Amino acid sequence: MTEWIFDTPYWVLGVLVAGAAALFVAGNNRQDKPLKRLALAALGLAIALAITSYLVDTDREKVGKKTREFVGAVEKKDTATVERLLHPSADLRGMHKKEIVRAAGEAVDAYHLKDVRISSMDVRSTGDTIIAVINVGANVEVGGFGGGVPSTWQLTWVKTEAGWQVQNIDALSLPFADINAVLSRFRK
Repeated sequence: MTEWIFDTPYWVLGVLVAGAAALFVAGNNRQDKPLKRLALAALGLAIALAITSYLVDTDREKVGKKTREFVGAVEKKDTATVERLLHPSADLRGMHKKEIVRAAGEAVDAYHLKDVRISSMDVRSTGDTIIAVINVGANVEVGGFGGGVPSTWQLTWVKTEAGWQVQNIDALSLPFADINAVLSRFRK
């Protein structure tokens, strides 16, 4: 229910504004003051919902922002931010938090990652966790060959005292490479 208040879909706002306009026109044509007041109330509700949605971030919106921050930190080799956003028991196919932080920085250099960008993101709440499935594109160069490489990742976020942190990372799709072979290069 709070998603409808704090993250109101645009179509709901559109229906309220269209309904308010129709009520106002009908009330104005009939010179019906209660109908015009109802139209203004519907318009006021639409405005209040729009402002509330804009000003208040839901947990899903917070996780979306943190997901973008996490991807940006990996590209910039900002290990402090990566470490801050990872849960103490973070896991990436058997790699623990310290290995993930170290591997994130090494992978950028090893594969000459550049222009990392999120092309799409689907953030879903599943009770106590929020799952962000992201499609990421990056320019990669390995052994003199390079180009844009798409990949799909799933980040499982949990709420802690420090805020939302990534507890599990999973590569759903990494074309032209075996994720386990890539990760084994960084395990120590």
